Amino acid sequence: MTLTILEGSTFCICDENGDLEGPTAGLFAWDTRFLSLLRLTVNGTKPLRLSADKVEYFSASFYLRNPPVGLAPDSVSIARERFVGEGMQDWIRLQNQSMEPVSFELALELGSDFADIFAVKDWDFSFGDPQHARPLPELVRPRFDEDGNQFVLADVGDVPARTQLILSKAGTVDGSKVSYRIELDPRERWELRVDVIPSLDSEEVVPRQSERRFGDELARVRDSLAAWHLRVPALRADWDTLHHAFGQSVSDLAALRMRGSSGYGVGNLPAAGMPWFMTVFGRDTIITCLQTLLFGTELARSALLVLAELQAR
Repeated sequence: MTLTILEGSTFCICDENGDLEGPTAGLFAWDTRFLSLLRLTVNGTKPLRLSADKVEYFSASFYLRNPPVGLAPDSVSIARERFVGEGMQDWIRLQNQSMEPVSFELALELGSDFADIFAVKDWDFSFGDPQHARPLPELVRPRFDEDGNQFVLADVGDVPARTQLILSKAGTVDGSKVSYRIELDPRERWELRVDVIPSLDSEEVVPRQSERRFGDELARVRDSLAAWHLRVPALRADWDTLHHAFGQSVSDLAALRMRGSSGYGVGNLPAAGMPWFMTVFGRDTIITCLQTLLFGTELARSALLVLAELQAR
């Protein structure tokens, strides 16, 4: 099972551990995969999953426990919280749940192939043809910047695509992997923040500014969702199934909103569908707007202006 977390046209496809691995997984923006590998291990082995789910369409939580490799079962809990905005932010929090000190190695392995989104989609059994899909690009070699405590991955193609992966704690770097030797007393906690910033220009984000940048972005996304729920009609019903279906539909429609890029400075309009079609499709966009006029005219107004600019004179 995979989870898709998104905001606008930026989205992440991961497994139930929160890892990005496999031909269709990754962090995508601007129709490009900016991170295709992010694997967390404890003593060289993937943790065991307890539960995982989306919190909102732009965030998810993963609750894990240590594998029985060099540690007693269930001695270390691992909570992984993820937010997707213009980039992706992970909080990894560990706690010693036992009454004895523990010592272990936590490692993160990363990589990116900067594959085109349609080349990746061909590997999806639902939308493509994996048996005849073209081979995906090789992973690029990361560069580690000690001053910024960050990995920098840069595409070798014509487009200056780049991914910054900024770490809140210094670890031991070996190629595309960073590891931490962790010692925890009973009930002691340890945490790591990982900021992933995709870019299509030559300007790097200063690492010390990334936490504030993600904080501002999270506040903006939450405010946007809260304002959306205030604008749309509310439903009160004794029939719980209807009440739940209506609420889920409102949230799903909110997840499909994209910021309009028209010169008119318009607001949000609906994308064609996630995960592979987070862009404007004239037919899908206009029909969705027509069918959701119950929720107001914001989406329809934005769509008409953007489609007129792109398709008409």
